[in-house]
Amino acid sequence: MKLLCTAPPSDVFAICDAINDMGGLAVAPRKVELVRLPKQRRPQIVESPFLGAYFFASLSANDWHATKSDYRTVQEIGPTEWRHVQAFCARVEQDYQRRMGEYEAGRRLEEYNPGDALQLLGGLFADHLATFQRLDESGPVPMIKATVQGVELLGRPVEVTVDPINAKRWAAE
Repeated sequence: MKLLCTAPPSDVFAICDAINDMGGLAVAPRKVELVRLPKQRRPQIVESPFLGAYFFASLSANDWHATKSDYRTVQEIGPTEWRHVQAFCARVEQDYQRRMGEYEAGRRLEEYNPGDALQLLGGLFADHLATFQRLDESGPVPMIKATVQGVELLGRPVEVTVDPINAKRWAAE
């Protein structure tokens, strides 16, 4: 049986490990992010499930009956869809490995040039595009100064100060 399952996000990795230990296959695509904890200059690396509360499992009917109390089955997945799931999980894992390599190598902040387009990931203008102006290193934490594209207040462009972990280079697709 190939399944899409759900569990509390804090339990997803533990449930996948338990299914894998009993001989089944459970995959929870994972992501890694930098999170700045209160009163800390350096952001911390945090690993979490890419799909939140969801994971994929392939196990026998007996194994499913033995473990089904730990999670909820959302949908059974057919063979064609399972190939797409495997390809998706492989792409997410490649991105995870690339980002972990960057973080472990100490490359935590990207280098930007004035005029570069950024995508804002957090704060009041999350999911907006901005134009990089400069990096302000006067405070305890370096901050990005940028102008939000397409947003004006009283006829003037809106300038924002953003934590570097809440912005990334925008790539037109």
